[in-house]
Amino acid sequence: MYKVKKPFEITLYFDSRPFLKLNDGYGVIKLRVYSREERKTKIKSLGKICNKSTFNYITDLSKKPSGKDYELILFARQKLSSAQSINDYSICKSLSQFFGELQTKKSSILLKDAFEQRLNSLKKSQVTTKSHTKLSKEYLEEFKNDKLTFYDVNVSLLEKFEEFLKEKKNHHQNSIKNYIKPIREIFTNAISDNSSPITKADYPFYTKQDNKNGFKIKSVSVKRTHKILKLDEIQLLLDYKPQTEYEKRAIDFFKFSFYGYGMNVMDIMSIKNEHIKGDSIFFTREKGNENQNQYEVTIKIRKEIKEILDYWNTGNVYVFPFFKQNMSKEKRIAIKQTVNSVNRVQLKKIAKKIGVNPKVSHGWARTAYATWMVRNNVDKHQVSQTMGHTDERSFKNYWKGYDNVDDIQNIYDEKFKKPTKD
Repeated sequence: MYKVKKPFEITLYFDSRPFLKLNDGYGVIKLRVYSREERKTKIKSLGKICNKSTFNYITDLSKKPSGKDYELILFARQKLSSAQSINDYSICKSLSQFFGELQTKKSSILLKDAFEQRLNSLKKSQVTTKSHTKLSKEYLEEFKNDKLTFYDVNVSLLEKFEEFLKEKKNHHQNSIKNYIKPIREIFTNAISDNSSPITKADYPFYTKQDNKNGFKIKSVSVKRTHKILKLDEIQLLLDYKPQTEYEKRAIDFFKFSFYGYGMNVMDIMSIKNEHIKGDSIFFTREKGNENQNQYEVTIKIRKEIKEILDYWNTGNVYVFPFFKQNMSKEKRIAIKQTVNSVNRVQLKKIAKKIGVNPKVSHGWARTAYATWMVRNNVDKHQVSQTMGHTDERSFKNYWKGYDNVDDIQNIYDEKFKKPTKD
């Protein structure tokens, strides 16, 4: 296949001519641009001086910047990257157009700029990906600073960043991967960009063929049985009397999820006062593709749920005091992740105090609800619809709807009785 040539040949030039009166072995770094259309060359100084050895290092893109000339190497490569990014007939054809465009062109090998470019490229519908990318950027800047470049990222740094997310941010391994994947994505994009000085040699992640010693993004396979709480463990959590406001929030979210048909944290936080009508809450799950058909779920307000609503209700648009009216979905997801992280820590502390499986999280309340209802002979398709499932492959051919949930309420009353007051 015929490959269209670029309008310019662009290289860095080492000018050590005698009349410059530089020390032996030193020269000025310049940008040399040859126009194929005009068949002439123009050379522009970058205003930097170095020795021949350093210049050779600059032009060898397989070598990462290091040593005392680190800043100079970054500077020269960034200038070269800027020039290469406009080497296109659709942008400029003549040398005058090229250098005019180059004056306004800004190129960067800073990670923060690559993150911003990635965030701007994501579609509005990619809310979760955008949230993970934004948090990845914020966490990385908190971990180090906003001056990190592609060349600073190596296996050692990624391992320390992983530890930071685990120890300082209290993220589970399966959440940690969500904040490291965006870093891998911007590296992949930079390498595929012909105008970028970043090459495969700079890629710090594991690949089977090229980088077997690279950083591996880990995940933990968790069997469903790990999430099943015993009957007495559920009761211990439901009976627990919180000692602090944070503990109360963690326990209340667990209770609300359990008594609320396995409602997840995002859905709980998204309840609006307008959703409460009489003795029920009517809502549509937040999770899922916006183009999918979604069922409205009706939750009966038992006394356990009413007590939680009465305590936390702000009287504003949202029942719980986390979201505000007209807040973007991206912002809501970020807040939910923060609240969920704090709640998770509190719930695990409570679990250790009362002898419950210390791996417990709010997701276990959802699993506990489904498991114990089905084990007590409640129709599994009925349970599935109360949880807001929309997978037609599993349920559409079998489930035709339901008229009431008395059998579910009976299981709550029979199996999980509220403790009597002292």
